Amino acid sequence: MTRSRLLVLLSAASVASMLTFVFVPQASPQLGECALTFDNAGALGAIAQQAAATFAPGGYTMPCSSHSLNVESVTWGHFHLNFEDPSVSCMWAEEGGIVGYGRDDGSGGCLPVDWDHEPRYLVSHKNDKWIKIWLEDGSSHQPRAFDLRRMHVGAGPPIQLWFQKQDGTWWFWDQLKGAKNWKLEQWSKDVVEVRIRGSSGSSGPYVIRNAYVK
Repeated sequence: MTRSRLLVLLSAASVASMLTFVFVPQASPQLGECALTFDNAGALGAIAQQAAATFAPGGYTMPCSSHSLNVESVTWGHFHLNFEDPSVSCMWAEEGGIVGYGRDDGSGGCLPVDWDHEPRYLVSHKNDKWIKIWLEDGSSHQPRAFDLRRMHVGAGPPIQLWFQKQDGTWWFWDQLKGAKNWKLEQWSKDVVEVRIRGSSGSSGPYVIRNAYVK
């Protein structure tokens, strides 16, 4: 991946006409590296029905030091948090009023699993649906700048990855192919917001396994 593939989308002047600017604290050297994964028990437990049927309406929020990493659906009501374990595949298991995927008991029944603790990965509803990633300051609850260090795109179609810098400019890669752990930290520093969707011309839901921020 070369610098020439990183393109300016909007000038600061044009962005100024579209956005309301607020002070965003700079990335803190004390923050350290946080892994954005989709198996945080507290985050899964806060989602309606524990995302037992994979649906994650309202997004996914997990702790990052004293702050929060937020993943939100921008253009659709939900994304999906699929199960890593392929044996969690039968429909439907029920426990405590929650209905979702479970494991086949070998006799035609479907046993509930511990939905809060099953490893997951993110799958978009469709290729053209956007998700947003941002860091929420633990005190002010406003956006906080961070460095996007890595993004693991799962097997499937390539993604577009856009990020907004603190000066208001937007930058992007239009083709980050699937089944690859992309190292991005050389370019994506002091980021306020990240947006992702499938690349133009590709088809099928895209997959995000994890990301690392600092």
